[in-house]
Amino acid sequence: MQVLASLDADAIWRLRFQLPATLPAGTCKLRLIGLCNDDSHVAKVNPKWASVAMAEDPSSATLQAEGTTTVTWGASDHDKYVESKITLDADTPVGGEIIAMDLTFETSGWTLDQISTWMASLIWE
Repeated sequence: MQVLASLDADAIWRLRFQLPATLPAGTCKLRLIGLCNDDSHVAKVNPKWASVAMAEDPSSATLQAEGTTTVTWGASDHDKYVESKITLDADTPVGGEIIAMDLTFETSGWTLDQISTWMASLIWE
């Protein structure tokens, strides 16, 4: 997904992740990989999520916020991938359920001035 260079308001990327029936060992984390032709600037992200069963309505789930994470492009990071791992512990992942997530790109503190591209996945570490 691409995000505008300058955000006028918070932008939400609505995501869904199918969890395996048996969760792997370790801690569930959101792995974000960002790419931006920028340096010495930051993005601000805040994952808000819930583990939702198949029979539940994901629209009525109460999403829990992990809090704002700062993703930094250093002085020599322009046009390079930057990785962030965010521990998902605001709710409890449940095997066989689906994680419903609103990944919020927050305008407050956002200093990237180029378009950024993002990939999201779940990992256990």
